[in-house]
Amino acid sequence: MPIIDQLIKKLGFNIIKLKNACLKTLQQSVPSTYLFILSPPYCGSTLLHEILSHSKVVSPNNIFDTREGQQLPEVRRKMFIKGRWQEGFNVNWKETKKVWELYWNPSKKYHLEKSPANIMRVAEIIEHFDPISFIILVRNPYAQCESLIRINGWSAERAANFAIKCLKAQITNIDLCQSCCVLTYEQLTTQYDDVLKEISSIASEISDISFTKKYKAHNFRKEKMSPVNLNPDKIKKLSLEQMEKINSVLKHHKSLLDQFGYKLILESI
Repeated sequence: MPIIDQLIKKLGFNIIKLKNACLKTLQQSVPSTYLFILSPPYCGSTLLHEILSHSKVVSPNNIFDTREGQQLPEVRRKMFIKGRWQEGFNVNWKETKKVWELYWNPSKKYHLEKSPANIMRVAEIIEHFDPISFIILVRNPYAQCESLIRINGWSAERAANFAIKCLKAQITNIDLCQSCCVLTYEQLTTQYDDVLKEISSIASEISDISFTKKYKAHNFRKEKMSPVNLNPDKIKKLSLEQMEKINSVLKHHKSLLDQFGYKLILESI
């Protein structure tokens, strides 16, 4: 990242914290609810986060880059590090919460957070954030694998195993979360009314979000876009060999795929 961009972002973080500190001093804070997006990487969470952030009752804790709380400067070196996807990864939640509170606007009803690795530690999050609601998000594993292969440089087998790990974690999270809705990337990008209805079921005051605006959320087309399902284009990028290796993993987890409405793609074999 160019130095000028780093300086602009650093200034932006400081302005946000200063503004929120002034709000806490000058006006009474409203009772807030924590709203966590639980999503594996490359499954549409940045897009969903940006859409929700446009609501007048929502305050995100990060509006830069991939919009993740784990990448705020005070916690990045402790949270956004190698090993964060491992079970038992230690997060000092009291310290982290204190930092995130600096970035949440105290006058907003919903305090929004999304960090992909959070899907591995929901039980701990529930202990430290109350009241809290969750949006559980998943995506067609083939499309997720394409991003993991292209962006992370992973092998097809590693990408597929990680996609399965994420889906298993989300099944556990559905059982853990008392107040949650479950969305797919495919719904998010095609079934706008249904998505709004699901979100409203756990966050009733969010009614002013738009699915027609163009958003900055990163995508392989590298352009601002309204929500659109990019899965077909992404899956076409997978080679025959990659598809076969992905299927060699996914075929052992058909029942897991079924729980989210996904099927094996066998036509390439």
